[in-house]
Amino acid sequence: MTHTKTLLKLLGTAAIALTLAACGNSSSNKVETGNSKAAIEIAVSNAQIVSQGQFEGRSDHITTGKVTLEKTASGYQLRLSSDFELDGAPDPVVALGNGETYQVSNKLGPLKNRTGEQVYQLPAGFTPGQFSQVYVWCEEFNVALGVADLAGAKVQKVSQGQFSGRSDHITTGDVTLEKTANGYQLSFSGDFELDGAPDPVVAIGNNETFLVANKLGVLKNRTGKQTYQLPASFTPGQFSQVYVWCEEFSVPLGIANLN
Repeated sequence: MTHTKTLLKLLGTAAIALTLAACGNSSSNKVETGNSKAAIEIAVSNAQIVSQGQFEGRSDHITTGKVTLEKTASGYQLRLSSDFELDGAPDPVVALGNGETYQVSNKLGPLKNRTGEQVYQLPAGFTPGQFSQVYVWCEEFNVALGVADLAGAKVQKVSQGQFSGRSDHITTGDVTLEKTANGYQLSFSGDFELDGAPDPVVAIGNNETFLVANKLGVLKNRTGKQTYQLPASFTPGQFSQVYVWCEEFSVPLGIANLN
């Protein structure tokens, strides 16, 4: 009987050892998973922000959210923020460019998701300063759906004004003159709105006098946030007003006094 008990005890001990060994392997896997997660978190935290921008809608599309150019151990990448959103369009792609000019050679690939955070690896030969803009582009109709101007994180507010309507038009929202790493720009607020008019343009001037030479370009959108780069020769104090102007009838649609 004593020998039988001893044998059973030995068999039980062996079974426990085998069970512990199996659990040990399982525990080892958990530690490995934890290390992998930590490695990912470290990689993300080691990403250096080079520049960033905010998407603005184009072609009557709503495109919002921040985009960041980051330097990592693997090179450069673009990160679209978690609040990124595109309202909808066929076959959107992500690309880099300048002056809102799209070239297929600068395409990074199809848009991965219409909403949320996503990352796009840049080509090995990329260097910061090559491109000043990030696009969400519709290749089918060859139009921009959203554009983000890449600039340093620091934006200095110089002056600000509020649009008031002219010529029986309703034009509302704030406009801010800002100094960035790329020079001066005008930034229309998210609540900017023009009720409607043919061929509106944006310009700077004085005494409600429009000169074609001071035109910054066509109005990008009738509503929402948008920015306009000022000429390299611009200096604060040259102009006291911002215009939304109808060239066809040569009348102002909205004017903001910069203070």
